[in-house]
Amino acid sequence: MLIGRILFALAAIFVILFFVFIIVAIVRLIKKKTVKIYFLLSIVSLLACIVSIYLGITLLEQAYQDDCDVVRLRHLSYYGNLIEEYKLKVGKYPFEGENQQVYAFIYNNEQKEYCDDTNPYSHIQKTPKEFFSQLEKGLGRQIDQLFDPQYVPSGRPVFYIYMIDGNQYFFAVHLSKKYPFSKKVASKYYKAEISNISDEEYQFYKIEELEKNEDFKKATNKNFGGYFELRKNQHIREYE
Repeated sequence: MLIGRILFALAAIFVILFFVFIIVAIVRLIKKKTVKIYFLLSIVSLLACIVSIYLGITLLEQAYQDDCDVVRLRHLSYYGNLIEEYKLKVGKYPFEGENQQVYAFIYNNEQKEYCDDTNPYSHIQKTPKEFFSQLEKGLGRQIDQLFDPQYVPSGRPVFYIYMIDGNQYFFAVHLSKKYPFSKKVASKYYKAEISNISDEEYQFYKIEELEKNEDFKKATNKNFGGYFELRKNQHIREYE
């Protein structure tokens, strides 16, 4: 990100200025000349360096999260279509028919330690392996196993959620910023959610409706590979 690089370059310049002013102050001190202005300039340079580094890191983190959100939204579309295909082939949704809510958290082994089930209400918790096995059994083929690209949480969960209650399912991904089709959970934490029933008020949508949404299409219209493609391929068959 250009602005981030500029800020880090400025930070380097301010570090150099800090040492220059310190050296000048020391030399003038030895010569018993006034040094106050140079010590003040060194402090200002140091503070400017710290601010530049902070802003640079903040901008780079947001740029990274923006890209992660694109991946998350694409995964939302991917899983939504698989779930609907499963329904067409099997006649019901994955884990439909249980006598209580069923949850499945979708995470890889790198994310597992951050994915505890803290739901205090009675429910059935399925493992990621059980979720993928159920989908593949119904679809009759292997599928790519896709996960949030982030390993460690930074203000929001790093797993996806599948839940079914009766004959209504939900699938949710967690985002770093607001989109017109997402709902706020906390500061810098939003959720995009699909279901087999749409509800504008609560902001969950059928996958075919969401994919036609111009804001959704715009949000996912970004091409990149590299880091995200590598991360995807590392875990594409996480649970055999």
